[in-house]
Amino acid sequence: MILEHSQDPVSAKWNHTTNRWDVGNKKKFRWCNNKNKPESDWFYDITDALTWIIDHDESKETNQKTV
Repeated sequence: MILEHSQDPVSAKWNHTTNRWDVGNKKKFRWCNNKNKPESDWFYDITDALTWIIDHDESKETNQKTV
C-alpha cells in the first residue's frame, strides 16, 4: 500500500501586514493500492491512517488463516 497525502484549505484570515488572505491548509492521508486506486477514506490524522492500515493488514492475516 501507498500512503497518499494532500491538503485541504480550511480557513482564511486577512493579513493586514501583507494585505492579502492567508489560507490555512490541513493535511490529509489515504491508502492506495499499487495501481493508485484508493483503498481507504481520507484521514486528517496520521494516527488514524496508521491505525487503519494495521487493522486492514490484521484482517487480511485472519482471513488467510481461516482459508
